[in-house]
Amino acid sequence: MLRYCFSLFLFGCSAALNAASEAPTLVALELPGLTDAERKGAFSGLYNILQDKKLIAGWEPAPIFRAHQKFLNREASCIAPSSKLLLDEYEIDRSEVAPLVPFNRVKGYLMTAPNYILEPNERPSLGVVGIGHLFGVEQDAYKIVNVTTYDQLLNLIGANRVSAAYVNYPDVIHHSTAMEIINSFEGQVELRWDGVDNIMCWKEFRSAQADINSTVDELQRSGALKELFGKYYIGLDTVD
Repeated sequence: MLRYCFSLFLFGCSAALNAASEAPTLVALELPGLTDAERKGAFSGLYNILQDKKLIAGWEPAPIFRAHQKFLNREASCIAPSSKLLLDEYEIDRSEVAPLVPFNRVKGYLMTAPNYILEPNERPSLGVVGIGHLFGVEQDAYKIVNVTTYDQLLNLIGANRVSAAYVNYPDVIHHSTAMEIINSFEGQVELRWDGVDNIMCWKEFRSAQADINSTVDELQRSGALKELFGKYYIGLDTVD
C-alpha cells in the first residue's frame, strides 16, 4: 500500500507516516563524497550525531530518485540534503513541511566543452550525474546524458562526447579537492545555482524538526560542522 501513498497523499495517507510522537526517520541522498551506500562520507557524520542524540530514529542512504520517492511517499519522515524546491518540483505546498535550517551551501556549475562544435540543428548534449537537480538550466534545451560518476562525466566532456556538463559542488569528489574540477577546466564555467542544503521533515514532525534545527545551529556556530565536512564545507556566512 505504501507505494501508492504519493498518488493519494493529498487525500491523507497517514498510514505511511510514523506517529508524530516518535522520532522521525531520515533518508539521505547518495552523493559522491558526501554520503554513500556504506553510510560513509562528509554528511554522514551529521546524520550519525542526530541519531546518537535520538533526534532521529535512524537514517538510510538511497540513490537520488529513490530517496525522493521514499520521502514523497512518506516512507521516510525527513530527507537530506534537500530544500523546498523539491516540493515545488513535485507541486506540493510548502506548508506541508516544518521550518528548516540550512547546514551547508550548494552550488551548481554549467561547464561548456571548449572544442565542441555543434552541427546545424543539433541540440546540445548535457552530461549529468544521476538525475540530480539542474537549477538555473533550461533542461528542455539540452539532450540529457546521465552518467554514474563525475570522473566519467569529465572524461565525456574532455573527449568532446558531450557539449556541456552540470557539476554540483560540493557533491563532487575528483582529484585532491572538489574545486580542482572547476579551477582546472579549460572551457567556460558558469555559476548557475547558489543555494543551501537542509534537513527537511513533514509538518507532522514539527517538534522533532525544531530539535534537529537547534542541534544543527549549535554545530554550525561551534565550528563542528566545518570540522565534520572538511573540504566539503562551504559555510553559510552570506546566506540570507
